[in-house]
Formats: sequence, structure tokens, C-alpha cells
Amino acid sequence: MELSARKRAILLAVVDAYIRTGEPVGSKALTEILENAPSSATLRNEMSELCELGFLEQPHTSAGRVPTSNAYRLYVDSLPAAQFSLEQSRKELIDSMMFSVSSDPEHIPVGICRIVSRLTGLPAISATVAGSECYLKSVKLLPLGRHTAMLVAFASNGRAKSRLCRVSAPLTEKNVLVFENLVNRWVVGVHASEFTPAFMQSIMVSAGADALTLMPILTELNEIIEEISRATLELGGEANIFSVCDSDRDARDILSIFDHREALISMLSEASQPLNLLFGSEMSFAKRCPSTLIVTSYNNGNGNFGRIGVVGPERLEYKQIIPSLSYIAKRAGDIMRQAIKDMED
Repeated sequence: MELSARKRAILLAVVDAYIRTGEPVGSKALTEILENAPSSATLRNEMSELCELGFLEQPHTSAGRVPTSNAYRLYVDSLPAAQFSLEQSRKELIDSMMFSVSSDPEHIPVGICRIVSRLTGLPAISATVAGSECYLKSVKLLPLGRHTAMLVAFASNGRAKSRLCRVSAPLTEKNVLVFENLVNRWVVGVHASEFTPAFMQSIMVSAGADALTLMPILTELNEIIEEISRATLELGGEANIFSVCDSDRDARDILSIFDHREALISMLSEASQPLNLLFGSEMSFAKRCPSTLIVTSYNNGNGNFGRIGVVGPERLEYKQIIPSLSYIAKRAGDIMRQAIKDMED
């Protein structure tokens, strides 16, 4: 049903007031909020109809009204773009925090998770989606000693991995050259889905007399390839939920979302829009408590790569959280694209 202009204005005012105060909103409060407010009797009738339509609830007979999930969704959808602008000072704060993670591409998802949690005061999520079509763009073997070398790989989806490898026989310049030829011929540019046991065996055979020395390094490389195509999920600031929920029970119910790791990863993989908003009733694995999952996605230039989000109660400062997440997602994409460019150069 399409809401009338008056019902819509009343509903948005109720949501806005409830977010600010956390108290049920009554007709008296609305007369002080709304411009050209109708009479209290008219407001009570309108709010009663909004309850019947599923947008408001009345916790107690004599209490005011509180928003439902439907009301929060309409509220967010109704916010003009100007409401999602971010102050320059907050952008500069995010830029300075993001700079600290830009020098370590392998740990960018973990770093972003900590930043989001600190900025929002909420449990944060940083996820990378699975992708069998991703491939390694660059592989380097850096000898550190006679029996050790650092293996560094950078993937098309922006993920970086490094491994300290130990070999039993002394590592020679010839070994390193053979390895470089192998990865250029068999590994770089090949989709992760093609790395079957038989395919890896072919690489080992191609190593010839150097296979025994290079076997530990090739084994580590195979594990890296498996990892880059696997979805990841980082969590941070879970304890924050207890300071923003009305009760410890609600907090624990919201945190139970994290117990369903695989289902959560699957849902995040499908949340490919720049902004995704999900409520507890829309998550089959969430307990029946008022909860919200806000997720933004970012792109590294090779397709959607990451997801950044927060979990909390429905009563959140959407006007502050959404633009902050969107800006962090933009900066994360910038950092990943630059990291890929640096590796290519």
C-alpha cells in the first residue's frame, strides 16, 4: 500500500525521534516535531493505522509507538543523498586510519574490520567472496638464505599471500630460475579451479631434476592458490554489541548471527550492491530479535571483491554509519587497485 504524504511524514518523524531518544514516540512529541502538525487525535489515528499496516508497534497500551523493520527500511530508502554526505574531518580521519593498512595487502581485510568497529562502535564484518575464476597475477620467490626463501603471490582478486619456505637442499640460482619458468608457464594467469592434483603433478614433473628441492615451495604455492579462491570472514568488536543493545539477551541473540559462519558468508557473497540492508527477519539463521546487517561492497578493478559491514540493533545512527561504511569501501577499493598496480609494475 502506498502511504499518504501525511502518513509518510509521521512515520519518518517517529523513526527519527526513536533513533535519537530510544523512547516510544507519542502524539504529543510529534506535535513538537512536525511542521504544521495536525491535532493529537488525528496523529493518534494515523499512528494506529500505521500499526495496522505493520510500520509501527505499541509496546504497552498507554505507551507511544516504536518502528518495525518495515519502518526502518522505508526510513533509509527515504533519506535524500545529502543526508549521506560525510564531513571532511571524518573523511580525513578514515584516510589516516586506512593508510595504516595500505602497506600490508595480505592483512587489509583484518585491518579494515578493526577500523570499522572503532569508527562505528559496532561489531564489524570484513569478508572476501569466493571465486574459482580468480588467478595469480604475480609470483615471486625471494631467497633469504641457503635453505629458506619467501614466496610472495598476488591474485587477480586483490588478495596477497606470502609464505616462508624451507628446503632441505641448498637453494641455488638455478632452482630459483627453474621455479620462475614454472610459474610463468603453468601458474600465472591460470584460473584457480584448474589446479587439480593431476595439474599439480604435471608441474612437478616439469621441474625435472629440481623437483625434489622445489617440492616444499610448490606445495606452499598450491595452498596459496586454494586460499585465494576461498571466501574469508573477519569479525571484530563483538563486545561492542553489549553497549548498544537494550539488554544482554538481545546482544547475545544478535551475536548468534556469527555462529552461522557459512550461511553468513553465502549471504554476503550475494550482497553485491554498493549498499545492502538486511534485518533479522530476512536472515533465516538469525534469532527473532530486532537486528540489522548493513553491508557495503567494494571493487578492486577485477570485479566485486570485498564486503564491509556492521551488525547491530535496528535502532542505529543510519545517517552516520552508512556514509562512513560507503567511504571506507571506496578507500578499500582504491587501496586494493593500487596494490595490484604496484605488483604489476
